[in-house]
Amino acid sequence: MCSAVTVALLLMRVARASRFPPCALQSPPSKSDRFLWSSGHRLFGFISAILTHFGYVHASTFKITDWVDPPKVAVEGDKVTFSQSFVESPLPPPFAAALGVAPGTPFNRENHGSFVSPALQVAAVDFIDPRAADKQAIAGRFRIAHATTPINGTSMLYYYTLGRDHGTSPQLMQGFETLSKIGFDEDKRILEAIQAARLKDPRDPAEWEVSVKSDAAGVQARRALARWMERETDGAAA
Repeated sequence: MCSAVTVALLLMRVARASRFPPCALQSPPSKSDRFLWSSGHRLFGFISAILTHFGYVHASTFKITDWVDPPKVAVEGDKVTFSQSFVESPLPPPFAAALGVAPGTPFNRENHGSFVSPALQVAAVDFIDPRAADKQAIAGRFRIAHATTPINGTSMLYYYTLGRDHGTSPQLMQGFETLSKIGFDEDKRILEAIQAARLKDPRDPAEWEVSVKSDAAGVQARRALARWMERETDGAAA
């Protein structure tokens, strides 16, 4: 099995081939890890929902409380992409610390990400200082990739790698790693709880699940995942 470091390097290559600017991924300081989730691979689409609900998920951890409006969502084949712009929005403390400014400093943020395949999702944040002479200059870049491989119908291995091109001192990177692990552990608990609920309820999720407009990215990702599974099932049957 590939090590987390190998997976991280592979994900960086995938990111270079996507819409992420190559200059943002020239060996930035990064952190990677893997762990076992007692949740089925079918729940991977929920990660898209988590990535677009930071105003509610991880609100007390990352303190990204301004992401409460639905993002823009685009679908191209089985690839689902989301984007959200924040104009002169107060910087959450973790972002501010990495950029070397006070928490709450007005900054522009461009968030975007994609459900690339059932095994890979990528996301990014570009930080732009509205006070800078060059209004388009990116003050900092943050990138993250999520990858899973199924073990069986109710569990999977989850890999992630994340990096940034700013706030790279040992102290800041240690804080970055600690906070990231807290966030991923919260995701783990969320998905395992959903998995447990689904195993107890024989009904189709469509019968008891309620989706709203802000769930669009997650819903589209799960539809794409269903198409992948249907194609593989049809192929196996043939």
